[in-house]
Formats: sequence, structure tokens, C-alpha cells
Amino acid sequence: MALRADEVQLLSREIGLIKFYRANPVLAAEDLLNVKLAIPQQWVFEDMWFKNFVILCAGRGTGKTYLDAVLACLIGLLYPGQKVGLLAPSFRQAKLMFAEVDKIWHRSPLLQEATQSKPIRASDRCYLSFKQGGDSNPSMIEAIPLGDGGKIRGARYYCIIADEYAQIPVEIFNSVITPMGATNMDPMDNVERLERIDALIRTGR
Repeated sequence: MALRADEVQLLSREIGLIKFYRANPVLAAEDLLNVKLAIPQQWVFEDMWFKNFVILCAGRGTGKTYLDAVLACLIGLLYPGQKVGLLAPSFRQAKLMFAEVDKIWHRSPLLQEATQSKPIRASDRCYLSFKQGGDSNPSMIEAIPLGDGGKIRGARYYCIIADEYAQIPVEIFNSVITPMGATNMDPMDNVERLERIDALIRTGR
């Protein structure tokens, strides 16, 4: 069914607003999550948002875990279909990360509206499920403990946020966490992209 002119105009505005917030994550945090970051936190958060790999080294009380939670919530809001993993060496640390997500959820009416229910704490994991957006699967934020890596092997996330990196054994990081990120929301998109590259190489372009 074709959209009316006013519906097209409204949809265009909504898409433009989403693009604006994706390009301005600090403003998105303030407007959408009611989170006002300090100036040093803003610098750090923009690096966390725009760069693929970030290691955050800072002293106690600088808000590292809080920034992790803000990042997870914004990704779930602005990128439908995302699965964000909050990983920590122990379940206690994973729950501390998720507690920051819970705080943000309670202070943000928009985040509450975008999710299926309040944050859930189960016996082996904590999670926040988003409502479905368009044709994408619902986004999810999931906090789990690493342990020895055996129970979570095979899990897949589009965004991985690991807390207390220094406490994570190298072998678990390499054999468990790294493969978790080896996934794509649209695998066929990569296949088609590689086919286009191969065709260009064969034609000499």
C-alpha cells in the first residue's frame, strides 16, 4: 500500500533525525536517554561510538562502566536488530554493568517505550529486549559472565563490550570473545560485496 504524502514527509523527518543522532552520539545520549556526560566523558564516548576497537584506560570513578551502559543503550535504540554483549570475568561484574543499564532505563521514558519490558535479571544472565523495528529482529542487550568460556562458547554479538579486560585470560579472549564478534547482521551483503569486487577484478576495473 502506497504511503500518503504526509506519511512520506513524516517518515523522511524521522529518518533524518535518526541519522542526526547517529552522527551526534553525545546529543543522542542527552536527548534520548536523559544522560548528560561531562566534557572528558564526551571525548571518550565519541571514540567509543565511532571507532571499531577501543580500549578505555582510566582511574576509578571516571564512569567507565557507565559509559559502557550508555553505549549499549544507544546502539539498541538507534540501530534496530543489534545484539549487544556486556561481558565480564564474573557474574558479579556482569551484573554491575547491567545495573548501569537498569539505571538509564529508569530515567529514560523513551528507552522504556522502545523496550518490551523492564530489564530482566535471570539466574545466569541479565538482558533488556527492545521492540521490533521494521523488518529487523528486535535489538537486545545481554550481560553474561565469561567464567572459563565453556558455557558461552558459540554466542554471537554485533557489539561486544568487555569490562575489566586485564582480568580476562588471553586464551579466553582469543578463543571465545573474538569469535563472538565474527558475525554479520546481513551475511549475504558480504557475499554480494565480495562478488562485486571479484567481478571488478576480472574485468580489470
